Amino acid sequence: MALSPLLAISLWRKKRALGKTADNEWQQRLGFGFPAVNPGSWLLHCASMGEVSAAAPLIRALLDRGVRLTLTTSTAAGAAQVARLFPEQLTHIYLPFDLPGNMSRLLRHVKPQRLLIIEVELWPNLLAQCKKRQIPVYLLNARLTNDSCRRYSKWPKLVQPMLSALSHVAAQDQRDADNYRTLGVSAERISISGNIKFALRQSNTLLAQREQLATQLNTDDRPTLLAASTHASEESELIQALKVLATQYPALLLVLVPRHPQRFSEVEALCRQSGLNWQAFSSGQSVDNATQILLVDALGQLQALYGLCNMAFVGGSITDRGGHNPLEAALFGKPVMMGPHRENNLQICEIMAAQGALAGVTNAGDIVECTRYWLSDNTAYQLACTSSQRCLQSGQDALSRTLDMLGL
Repeated sequence: MALSPLLAISLWRKKRALGKTADNEWQQRLGFGFPAVNPGSWLLHCASMGEVSAAAPLIRALLDRGVRLTLTTSTAAGAAQVARLFPEQLTHIYLPFDLPGNMSRLLRHVKPQRLLIIEVELWPNLLAQCKKRQIPVYLLNARLTNDSCRRYSKWPKLVQPMLSALSHVAAQDQRDADNYRTLGVSAERISISGNIKFALRQSNTLLAQREQLATQLNTDDRPTLLAASTHASEESELIQALKVLATQYPALLLVLVPRHPQRFSEVEALCRQSGLNWQAFSSGQSVDNATQILLVDALGQLQALYGLCNMAFVGGSITDRGGHNPLEAALFGKPVMMGPHRENNLQICEIMAAQGALAGVTNAGDIVECTRYWLSDNTAYQLACTSSQRCLQSGQDALSRTLDMLGL
């Protein structure tokens, strides 16, 4: 517990930088102040907002089958997404800092029948405490890039005990399964389930949110480029591209959605310096025709915004962050641009690129050319839209395979 005061200070500074607080978050991070949970629940961990969204089809399926769930996240954004998607259906807890005492207190409180982990969130002390208590651990929708596999292989004394605690690894594809085998997970503990992200559906809540946003954005009569989950340097490329495109398409609206809320003020400064007309989503004002950039400085809007754009750039892909998930664009049949860094969602990106729904870009010039192509050639644009929507059909059985593996 010696590090706990330092971790608490780090958390306090982060919350102060974001300008908000979360009730009981710091206590829960130190292994105290947990809310009451349903006895006999399964514990499901999703790192942040993206993993909660990816796991949403699985969560709904588990709840429909009568499974009681307690869900942990590592971020306030993830907690907010849980509250939006499942306001009264499950209990949320902030995952404590990964120290033996913290994780022991969490497991004593929840007493989970199983621990389900989404994608790649492996914490040594959490897994060690589960193994000690003989709690089965399932890694679902598991992915492991080649680079991560090489890094983990350099630390066998840390990695091997974690992997030995896993009851089963349900890998997204053959690459992920092979990499877990390389690290020492036995073949009988690995299966290829496919990617549950393909199980996305347009819920009534999502469609209602889209209609509400449509009133504020007024995008019906103007072309709109959504820049989703952007990172540092990507906003600059997009703003530069908009300046070029505005001469040919003066009505074009760029909707900027930074990945991390702590960067909202930084991106706002870029908008101010651009010389273009911009406004902040948080102002609550309707977007008029003179607005060229809308900065979405609020959480939980991105998925619905895909339903209002003509095309999207998905971030973390020009900046080397592995690329974020483009499937939310496919949910609304919208074509996507991405940079060369796509390893975090390689299977999805390969499918979308092969179908003609994803175009590669590396800089502002490429964004200009791709946007011009889709705005000037309606036949090509409609074909890309149809191809995007078709991509969801390629992985619909992943959810059923995952549920079968869990015995449901």
